[in-house]
Amino acid sequence: MLTPVVVGVAGFGLLIADAVMPLMRPSSQATTQLGWNTLAFIPAALLGAWVGLHIFKRLSDRQFELAVNALLILSSIGLTL
Repeated sequence: MLTPVVVGVAGFGLLIADAVMPLMRPSSQATTQLGWNTLAFIPAALLGAWVGLHIFKRLSDRQFELAVNALLILSSIGLTL
């Protein structure tokens, strides 16, 4: 159920996004062309999503919490190195 607070926060977020989006533009004038080789990554992304969903379905809430925390720690270590 949508409460007035949720609707208000969502509306505020959309207002801010509408105000900021025109200010965001690429830092260079070069345009990026996506080649046909980019399409090769679509099956890999779909396979990764499928595997991830099947792993998620097999985890308990506690196992999922531990996995997320472990991945966050590994990610932060990787960012600091």
